[in-house]
Amino acid sequence: MEELGRDLVARMLTAGEVGAGPTAQAHAMQPIVNHVVRMLTPTLPHDVTLDVEPGGFAPELSVRMEPIELQQVLLQLVLNARDAHHNMPGVIAIAMA
Repeated sequence: MEELGRDLVARMLTAGEVGAGPTAQAHAMQPIVNHVVRMLTPTLPHDVTLDVEPGGFAPELSVRMEPIELQQVLLQLVLNARDAHHNMPGVIAIAMA
């Protein structure tokens, strides 16, 4: 399943839907993920919770892509997970290591 997620993101980057790909500067992931969670939480149904797994991020975890591109990837993944809930209660959890 992890490999499928990597392939999906790679295809999105290659297709140009997200952006041009890697950048020289590394960006910390935690603040970007926190921003997406704050942005999306109010848009989710009241019985669907968006949760960042405790300990799901090493403080030094970073990514070499523009922050807006990572936000777009996370946004799409969370919205896909929301749609997969089919109006049923549940939790969408975000964790990376």
